[in-house]
Parts: sequence; structure tokens; C-alpha cells
Amino acid sequence: MKGKTARFGLPRSGVELRGFEAKRLGVFSVCLLSFGSWQCAIAKPDAREVNTRPEVHVVEGGVQGSLVEGGFAFKNLPYAAAPVGPNRWRAPQPAPAWKGIRDARTFGPSCPQQAEGWNNTDAERSSEDCLVLNIWAPRIVQPPDQPLVPVMVWLHGGGFSGGSASNEFTDGTKLMRHGVVVVTIEYRLGVLGFLAHPDLARETTGGSTGNYGLMDMLAAFRWVQANIAQFGGDPANVTAFGQSAGGMAISWLMTSQSAQGLFHRAILQSGNAFGAGTITYSRAQAERAGQQFGVISRLRKLPTKALLKRWKDFQAKQPEVRAAPILDGLLLREQPARVLLSNGRSVAIIVGSNSQEYPLNVPAEAFRPTLLKALGDQGGKALDYYFPQGAARPTDPLFGNAGTQVATDLSFRCGSILASHTSNPSWLYLFEQPRPGASVAAHSHELLYVFGNEGEWKLAQPMSPDEFALVDQVQSYWSNFARTGDPNGPDLPPWPLYSRTDDPYLAISAEHTTARTNLRSEICPLYIAHWSEAASYDALLK
Repeated sequence: MKGKTARFGLPRSGVELRGFEAKRLGVFSVCLLSFGSWQCAIAKPDAREVNTRPEVHVVEGGVQGSLVEGGFAFKNLPYAAAPVGPNRWRAPQPAPAWKGIRDARTFGPSCPQQAEGWNNTDAERSSEDCLVLNIWAPRIVQPPDQPLVPVMVWLHGGGFSGGSASNEFTDGTKLMRHGVVVVTIEYRLGVLGFLAHPDLARETTGGSTGNYGLMDMLAAFRWVQANIAQFGGDPANVTAFGQSAGGMAISWLMTSQSAQGLFHRAILQSGNAFGAGTITYSRAQAERAGQQFGVISRLRKLPTKALLKRWKDFQAKQPEVRAAPILDGLLLREQPARVLLSNGRSVAIIVGSNSQEYPLNVPAEAFRPTLLKALGDQGGKALDYYFPQGAARPTDPLFGNAGTQVATDLSFRCGSILASHTSNPSWLYLFEQPRPGASVAAHSHELLYVFGNEGEWKLAQPMSPDEFALVDQVQSYWSNFARTGDPNGPDLPPWPLYSRTDDPYLAISAEHTTARTNLRSEICPLYIAHWSEAASYDALLK
């Protein structure tokens, strides 16, 4: 972004400053002190709303939120009944009504998950009573002459086994100040969200089993449809946005009849129905694993921690076993990638990946079998690209070493191009900006710039003025898209509409956000040639 004027009114310095924010003042406080003019862009609440006890009435009862900079926050709102006791491994049930006013000023728990290092904080504060959502709204009293504002519903990542939307990292305050209502949701994870079992199928009228975490997402979207107007949000203008597993889930739900009309646009960050988003674990495999795991009536009686430990020990003996989304025959009847290829979707999408999703320091030779398996008839040509004259390609300054290139191309990057083929209109991006202190833009690094928060995941060094400006730029693109279906807007570098002619995309970074063409044109056409054929998906679930 050098050589341009920031929307804060300051020139781009390009200087790397040290330290993210002094203590935990939040990005807004620092920007206000450093840039001053940002306060002018914040939506001012209606005078009738400026009180310390904002209240809204939803279907289940009254809720009391809190004031935040530029609007209001309502946290820990139940969108379904607690999935405990007989509701464990059951489709989400309606949230019970309550009397009086519910306190909605603090985050609720994460959904239960095993601590794996990256998610220790979420694991420590988890509870099975977790089917809640959080809302940030610019205004809650809607003047008659003011239209309802766009809604953005966030689905967090974490491989369907970890993560959370109830934390300071994905606090929606800063994104909300771009004139949107932001919603973040919790959904069941791991064995509690995706255990399949024949006995569970027999409990349902449709004979479905597993995919309870995906059912939770749908229940949250339905709650939004029923209640979001009370927060000034437009139920007819809902954008689903998510990262990694969240992006995959959105892309899958785009193909499900159960999700029709619940959201109208999608932003898919490092996750879609292709690449790592293909479903490779069959219902038959999942049900066999469920039967081996135990008897449902007994499993429902286990305390949460005991159940998680039992599943961890079970997986240790059978590493091939997973608690993952499946083609359940009801919610997802067919491989979503295949559905998208055959039918397409008239749903506007933003889709993209980061330059080095998984930086790897392993011998590139280990990826030869992966390439041949992943690209089928195109595997030989792919080997020639990644291993010219038999040796691994030299390290690329942007895309990394040969192993990193293979991992990123196959997991998300080439799939994002193919996802662009299947939706109309679509906008493709490559995120090149690392978190401050990091050397490359790896998996999840864009989240700092989408939400603008350090949160519980501390930075190695402070954000520079250019990085602060990139937060504003990314949030402007995302909120413009939610508002109109087009990310472009005043004072933003033009983002070209995707076309198959030259694969135009937006390279996003603090150094320069600029339009380019032919993203990975040396290798991604091989991926697209193979995975554009319906028959390529036939063997995935065998």
C-alpha cells in the first residue's frame, strides 16, 4: 500500500513498527490515538440508544447487551436448546423461552474440544451447553427513514474439531463499524458434532446420522432469519463468511436444499468444497466406527470430559477413524464439489487463499505420491512442474519451497480457482500479508485483518501504520460485498470480477493491494483439468 493515501488520512510509510498494541487497549484505541480521523468513520448510535443497558426482545425473551465503540454487542444468545442428555447427538432443538431479561454482556463457552496447543484457551472454557451466537449491531433502534443493514454471519475454522467464535480475536466490533451487523456462532465439534451411528439414524424420521455440527449452523441461520431485524439487520441480505472448516461448510451448504434462502452471499477464506474441502469419509465408515466406539444409550450418560478422553483413546488405536462431516443422505446427499460443478450456483462469492497456507520443512520428495494420487491423469505433468529435471523446484519468495507449494496448491489455492468457476459472480484473492512478526502469510493469518483484533493470540510485534490501514481496507472490501454483492468501493484498489479467460485476482498486502492475472497458471490448470471431471470424485469415498 506504499505510495497511496490511507483511508485514515495519513501517507503510507511502509515502516515496520514494533509491538502490536500497548497491553490490551484494542486496535480501535491505538488507531484513534495514531490516526485520529478514524473516529469520523464510526457510525454514531441513535440518541435514543445511548444508554448503558441496551435491550432487545427476541423470540425467546428479552436480552440486555452492552455498548461498544460505534454500536452495541449482545453475546451468548441461545439459538437452540443445550445439546445435553437426550439431546446429545440429536438435531438442534428450539431454544427455550425465558422470563425477564437475559444478561448478554459476556461471551459464553466454546463447544467441547480436545486441547491441541493452538486451541488450549477454547478447550479450557468449553461446555456442552454451547449452542449460542454473538451479535454486534451499529444501531438497535431503527429510524423509519433508515433501511435495515446487511448481516454477516461468521463460521469459525478449526478442522471441525476445535476453535470458537466466542473470543476477543473474532470480536465483531471493528467490522461492524463498516455498517454491517456481525454474527458469530458456536457449533458442535469433534465426536459431539459428527459421531455417526446406526442407532442414531434410527432415532430420526429421515434416517440421517452425523453432521450435527452442520445442523447447528443451519439452526443458527434460521434464528438469524427470525430475529436479526430486531438488531437492525436485514434478513433478506445475509452473507455467510468463514475460514478453513467454516469456509468449507458454507460451500457445502450452498448445495443443500436445507440451507436455501438462509444466506445470500458467501466469503470463503482458505476453505471451499474443493481441495481439502472434498468429503472423503463415507457414512458407512463413520457408522462402523460409531458402533465400535460404543452403545449410544451408555455414551449419552458419560460426562463430557470422559467422553472426549474415550474418543481420544479410541482414535489412538485406530488412526484412520474420524469424527468428520459425511454425506449423510439428508443434509448432504452428494459430494458438494460435484454438485457445484454440475449445477453451479448464482450466488456471489469471494474466495481465496493465503500465499503459504502450510509452510513445510520436509523433503519435497515426500510429496511425489501425494501428487500422483491427488491429480490422477495430470499427476505426471505435475511432477514435471514441481520436480523439473528430477530435482525439487527452488524456493519461491512468495510461494515458498516445493513442499509448501504442493501443500497450498492442493489444499486451497487451486480449489479456490475452481470454486470461482462454479459461482456467478465471483471475486478471487490471494492474501500475501503475514501476521506482524511472521515472515509469510500462513493459514489463518488473514483473520487479524478481517476482524482487526489481537485477542488471545498475541502478536510477535506491533502492527505498523500500513498494517492498520490494511485492516480498514480488507473490512471495506468484505462489508461492501455484504452490502451490494461487489467488494469494490471508493478509495479501494479495483478488484476485477473473476473470469476464466485469465484468472484475474486481487493480491492483498500492506505493501501493495493490486489486481493481477493468471494465478498459478503453471500448475493450477492441471488441478482444474482433473477435478473438473465428475468421474474424479467417484473413488473418494471408497
